[in-house]
Amino acid sequence: MIDRFLKKTKVCKSGCIIWTGSIRRNGYGRFRYDGKIGTAHRWIYQYYYGEIPKGLFIDHVCRMKACVNIDHLRAVTPKQNAIENNVGPIAINALKTSCIHGHVFANDNVYIPSNGHRICRECAKNRMSVYRKEDPERFRKTSKKHWDKHKDEYNTKRRSLVNKVVLIYPSTYT
Repeated sequence: MIDRFLKKTKVCKSGCIIWTGSIRRNGYGRFRYDGKIGTAHRWIYQYYYGEIPKGLFIDHVCRMKACVNIDHLRAVTPKQNAIENNVGPIAINALKTSCIHGHVFANDNVYIPSNGHRICRECAKNRMSVYRKEDPERFRKTSKKHWDKHKDEYNTKRRSLVNKVVLIYPSTYT
């Protein structure tokens, strides 16, 4: 199998071993093995190192998708792959050290919601301040609407906290 594989490669001056067999539209080499079709770089990686660990990608250090040089391939996490390729929005945003208004992304100035985006606390505070000043009536109504929608939930949480305190310190509350 390895002989058939190597017949479809060509060594370049850069050190890359380029796949000359079938190439997919996305630029990766295509190789048929064990009755199935897969990518050439993944096959050669598995040939030398065994199974690719679950959840990892095979990254081309040389950034050449058709390269099958085992020295240019490594197993990385999807996040590491996205950041180190320096082309997608994940990589671009991960390299940013401050928000668009120049506030430094420091631990105390960054909020990370469940979607994983970084939000500058200073900018969020400024937006809320402007919102309150420009339309205080709308802000009051919005706040009231939010309270009306969630008050049962908040009151339940508050009551459960008070009950816990009463259970811990019963003599103080009787």
